[in-house]
Amino acid sequence: MKITQTGSSCEPYRVAIRWKNLDSGTTGGQSQKVGANGVIETGPDSVITGMGLGPGVGRVEATIVATADLYPQHPELEQLSGMAWFTLNE
Repeated sequence: MKITQTGSSCEPYRVAIRWKNLDSGTTGGQSQKVGANGVIETGPDSVITGMGLGPGVGRVEATIVATADLYPQHPELEQLSGMAWFTLNE
């Protein structure tokens, strides 16, 4: 994932990936902090890797959202979310 930040002096926020296995019903995800300079702080080369606990075999729906960096709830921010659907095989 690449982040393109159009504003300046933005407050830190988080990018979250949430997934659901449509066959098993398993859900999960992860989020990473994005600093005021638009760089994912804890990802290697500013890239989110992995998907938290793996969704397992089956059809998966994933959503990418931006959230406020407010503990503990991380409410979603107004922005255009992204979605993806894919199938993981054995």
